[in-house]
Amino acid sequence: MELRRQRLNCRIGDQLVQTVPDTGSDLDLMSLTYAKQSGFLIRKLDRGSQLVRFGDGSTKHLSGKVLAKFSIGSQTGMQKMHEFYVLEGLTSDVLLGGSTLDKFDVFNRHKNDLFELPDLDQFCDFNYIRWVQKNGDGSFLEASFDDFEFKFFPPPPDDPPDPSPGHQPALSVFQWLKRMYRRQSQREQRTCLTLAESETRYRQYLRYQSDKELERRRRATEKIVRLPHDQQITAQGEENAAQHQHDQQRQAFVARYHAAVTSVQLSSIHQSTSISRP
Repeated sequence: MELRRQRLNCRIGDQLVQTVPDTGSDLDLMSLTYAKQSGFLIRKLDRGSQLVRFGDGSTKHLSGKVLAKFSIGSQTGMQKMHEFYVLEGLTSDVLLGGSTLDKFDVFNRHKNDLFELPDLDQFCDFNYIRWVQKNGDGSFLEASFDDFEFKFFPPPPDDPPDPSPGHQPALSVFQWLKRMYRRQSQREQRTCLTLAESETRYRQYLRYQSDKELERRRRATEKIVRLPHDQQITAQGEENAAQHQHDQQRQAFVARYHAAVTSVQLSSIHQSTSISRP
């Protein structure tokens, strides 16, 4: 169940930070340790926004919030003030939630700033941190392996090259058509997911389901231990069957996802080849 750890280069204040992009979380977070080490002013929170819930159902109080200059990417440039909520015990320095990732269109406009750490991590950094008073759009996490919906599209083909300066009469018409194509493409993309977005969604779904199953198994083990000895063998057999069924469904789901990705990639290659033909 190990997953590669994805990171997004950002600048916070005058520091380059490898943030964790987590579309399953409601809010942008900064660890209490990092906030103190960086000398940020930690402001108090309103009473109604102090409690968050994790994917395993546990809750925790936030320690405050920080306002800091923020931009995506490793290059120094225009930064705007951004609000981060401070959480003690966060495993990463900074975590960016789904709203910010969507706002900056990270998986399309900032693909070059995304990277994966070379090692695998059994305890991946996805947290699914949600406001207690908010539902958010995390319903896909609760879908069964059979009901999880794959919806993505291959990257649109590159724009054709601009006409040469010697063909100025056609230039304005060409630019208008290119803008119209891009707008139409953007409208279509709002209802689907790019392969990069789908990969993040898929990995978070697997991590959420793994955490949920591990918690279920832990509770089942505790329940079996408390049973009379003559009932434990039957209960353990039923639990072994339930675990086997989960593992089989998970394997089938992973295979189905990779088959879908391969199909989309092949379709993209075919489309690009067709467009490049004279």
